[in-house]
Parts: sequence; structure tokens; C-alpha cells
Amino acid sequence: MKIRKLKIDWQELEEAFSRRQHDFVSYLDRVTGELVMDGEGEEEDHDAPSYGASGAPVAATSRKDDVTRRYIRPPGTARKVGWFQVFLDKEEGLDAEAVTQLREALTDPEPTDKIIAILRQNPELSDAWYDYRAHRVREMIDEWLTADGIEPVEPAPWRS
Repeated sequence: MKIRKLKIDWQELEEAFSRRQHDFVSYLDRVTGELVMDGEGEEEDHDAPSYGASGAPVAATSRKDDVTRRYIRPPGTARKVGWFQVFLDKEEGLDAEAVTQLREALTDPEPTDKIIAILRQNPELSDAWYDYRAHRVREMIDEWLTADGIEPVEPAPWRS
């Protein structure tokens, strides 16, 4: 596999991997390193015709089919719930009552809203969780870049 060196906007990439909005999708352009968002509300008119060098209209292509762009798939609910279970098992010094409530929330078919409500009531626990999640997302980004043969020009800020 050919290694591609790219200048990466780490903050944008981390935000794309952390995005919870389902009406937006993000891509990393493997040529320019630019992060591209596609979805409802985007300013760019993707339906407008584009024209080639000859002046003839060029057929529009879906960004998912564009070979220069790599789709960014944020972690799904199941993955985040798995992270949350590990977080509750490994972290020490957490509020025992809140941990019990969180474990109960994890048994719900849709635990996200209950978890968020409990975290809002426990700022210290919330901070610990979001710090833990950020580390998992950063590991995911590192694995994703490596799997695609992308070598950042500058190291990620969490590496320096």
C-alpha cells in the first residue's frame, strides 16, 4: 500500500469522528487532506452542473463514489455503549450511585438519553467520561489513518 503524506486539520477530523448528527456525512480527501462535509444545510449546491475542459456538462458523482475521498464513519451507539461499559469497569473513584444508575441505563434498548441525563447531574463523572471517549476516538482515528495508508505531515496534537 502506498503511503500518502497529508496535512490534516486535527480538530476538524476529531469533530467528524465525534459527530452525532445523522444528516451529515464527512469525508477526508486523500489528495488534499481537506475534510469535506456533505448533508442537509450545506451551502455548496451539489446538484448544480459542473463543466469539463471542453465546456460540456460533467455528470455529477456521489461523494461516496469519489475515489479521492475516504468516508468517515463515527462510532455507532453500540460501540459507544461498549466503551461506556469498559469506562465504568475501569475508572476508579466514581460516584457509586451514579455508576449504578448508568449500569441500569445501559440495559435500556435506547440508553443514550438516559446516560446523558445522568451525566448532566454528575459533572465530575461527565468530564471523566468525555475524556475517556476522546481517547477512544483518537485511537479510532489513528487506526483509520493507518489502515488507509495516510501518514500525517504533522503529528496529532495528542501525540506531542
